[in-house]
Amino acid sequence: GSIIACPGCIHTHSGNGYTKRSCRNLSPCHEFATRQFGTLHGAVFTISLQSKEAAFSFIDRLKIIRRATNLFDRKTLAIHPASTIFVTFTDDERREMQVDDTMVRLSVGLEDPADLFDDIRQACETDV
Repeated sequence: GSIIACPGCIHTHSGNGYTKRSCRNLSPCHEFATRQFGTLHGAVFTISLQSKEAAFSFIDRLKIIRRATNLFDRKTLAIHPASTIFVTFTDDERREMQVDDTMVRLSVGLEDPADLFDDIRQACETDV
């Protein structure tokens, strides 16, 4: 369902100034995620946009996916990690952890994958 399909969707639609970072086996973080979480790490992935403003605009334009201050729910959630869970770290610490202002983290829930794809696509395709 959604967990496996969503990162692939982001990957195939990465032409509008955003890139995919996913803990699927296509990603450099796959081995690390597998060590940390076993085979249950596929529900969270990140995308990076052109700027911090673009990241917030993306979150604001989502219609099905909800803004969150935490992750892991039955609903798909979006969070801006740099301004929430990593806000107490310095810029250098965040950079070392590869958490930047352009990043949006998504935690995939139980919604229909096609609905999630459409929501992500429309949020990315809307002009900033």
